[in-house]
Amino acid sequence: MGMDVYAVNPVDEDHEYFRANCWSWRPIHDFMSRTAGHLYSEDVDDGMSINDGIGLTADEVEAVADSMEKVWAEISPHADGLELESSCHVVSGTNKFATDKERDDPNIDTESAYRVPMDRLKEWIEFVRYSGGFEVW
Repeated sequence: MGMDVYAVNPVDEDHEYFRANCWSWRPIHDFMSRTAGHLYSEDVDDGMSINDGIGLTADEVEAVADSMEKVWAEISPHADGLELESSCHVVSGTNKFATDKERDDPNIDTESAYRVPMDRLKEWIEFVRYSGGFEVW
């Protein structure tokens, strides 16, 4: 399960499609909302959280990509990824869901299941920039 994002009018075949699993889509979408949500409607923002074909137009993507890239450039040297706070955790380095016992054990590192590496976030920004508009399915 995840989000299949299709470009409307991509500049080349490398920017026709972007796939994010359900765990990485939430921080990707959250990052876009926080850094560029002022550039598109709240209805569009809400619609991109589900697989319903909602997305951005060709007129919106460049400004959205610029806004995201500006923030990405500021934080990427200091972070290996972004994560959303969640009660759903995984054991670090395994993607195995952490039990309550594992989460409470100081000898076991756990992290939010909703994570995205910075390089993957950069791929998203580039996809948006060169998509010619996109739809989230």
